Amino acid sequence: MYIIIPLLLIFSILYIKTSVSTASTLEQYLSAQFEGEISRHVLEEAIQYSTEKLSTELDIDLENIDITMDTYREIVREATEKFGRCQQYRLLILEPGRFPCYTCNSRKSVLLSAGQSFKIGQTCGNEKSRYGSNLPAAGLRYFLEFEGNAFEVLVAEYIQLKLFEFSGERKLILQANQLTESEMLLPPGNKITR
Repeated sequence: MYIIIPLLLIFSILYIKTSVSTASTLEQYLSAQFEGEISRHVLEEAIQYSTEKLSTELDIDLENIDITMDTYREIVREATEKFGRCQQYRLLILEPGRFPCYTCNSRKSVLLSAGQSFKIGQTCGNEKSRYGSNLPAAGLRYFLEFEGNAFEVLVAEYIQLKLFEFSGERKLILQANQLTESEMLLPPGNKITR
C-alpha cells in the first residue's frame, strides 16, 4: 500500500505532463518545433504555403481543406516516403564584401558584413546534395537551422523568411546600401519565396 500510492502519484504526474505537452492542434505542434515566439498569423500563412507546395509536389488535392493532425500525419508519411529527411538552412557571410542581390531594384549587388544572411532555403538532402562542393558565392557558410520532414521544413523556411523581412538585420543592410523599404524583402541570395 505504501508503495502503490507513490507509484500512482508518479504515474498521474507523468500522465498530466504528457497530456499537457502533447499538442492538440497542428498549429500548436508546429509552433513547438521552432524556437521563439511566432505569431499565429505568420504560422497560418506558413501552413497554407507549405500545404500548397506539398500538395503540388505529392499530387494531393488539399484545396479548401482544414488540415487536422490526421491529415498532417498522412501528408508527412507520403512526403517522408518521397523526400526523406529535409533541412532548412541559412547561407551566412564569413567575410564582408559585395554579394548579388536578386530582389533589389536599384542595384545588382549589396555590401554585406560577416554574420549576415545571404540566403534562407530548404532542401531534402544536405549541403553537398544541394550545392555540391561550391556554394553560390565565395565567403559563405552553410548553417543548418532546422531538420525535419518536408512539411515542417517548408514551414520553417517560410517563418525564417518572414522573420528576416521584419528583422533588424534587414534594416541594417538597407541602410548600409541605401536601399528603400520596398526592396530586399528576402535575403539578397533569395530570388523568390518558393
